[in-house]
Formats: sequence, structure tokens, C-alpha cells
Amino acid sequence: MLVLIATGGINPRIIAKLDETADLFNFSTSFGVGMTVGLMIYLCADVSGGHVNPSITLMFFLDTQISFIRLVCYIFVQFCGAFTAAGLLWGIGDFEGLPDFSPPTFGDLAVIRVIVFQIFGSWLMVLVTLAAI
Repeated sequence: MLVLIATGGINPRIIAKLDETADLFNFSTSFGVGMTVGLMIYLCADVSGGHVNPSITLMFFLDTQISFIRLVCYIFVQFCGAFTAAGLLWGIGDFEGLPDFSPPTFGDLAVIRVIVFQIFGSWLMVLVTLAAI
């Protein structure tokens, strides 16, 4: 659901026409995604404990609130949901004639940076959430 709302809410046609309003667009998009995550956690808390992100599921496992089997099942279902939403967006999207929005790459260094940043961000999220409960 997060991929569908967050990624689907960013219309590439609007991004193509951004100029001086880009800062406001970035803020409103980030704020909207953050509010979506908060609302999803609030709404799903009674059903699944608020597991909308693999990092949060990992945090529950590290806090010994769920078993290893449940960890694997939750993460598998979360990835399946994300790929399903991405496929749905790709299927219903009209991306013909739009400029390429892919970020510049600098060989394999960009991939390594993204992986390191994701690992760091996930662990930071786990530690902050563990400290909050």
C-alpha cells in the first residue's frame, strides 16, 4: 500500500514541469508520504502490529516480540505487496513521451552508496523505534 500511495502519488507529468516550485513540491511529497506511513501504522496496529516496513518488523524481532518464522513471513509478504503495487502502477501508468527521470550513475559506486545508505537508514529507524518503545 505504501508503494502504491507514495510512488503513485508522484505524477511524472508534474515533475516534468517543475521549476521554482520544486522545493514546495519536495516538501509536500515528503510530508504526504510521512503522514501516509503514520496513518498506515495507526490503522494496521490492531491487525498486524503496524508492520508496514521490513525495518519495523526487524525491530519487533530484535525486541523478541515475534518469532523468526513470523519475521520471514512478514518480510516476504511486505516485499510481495511492494512488487505488486509497483507492477500495478507500471501497468496503469502512462509514461510514454516523458523524459527519463533516472538519477545519474557513476558506475558501481552509486549502487554501493545506495545499499550503504539503505542499511544505515534501516538500522537508524530500528534503533529509534526500539528506543521509543
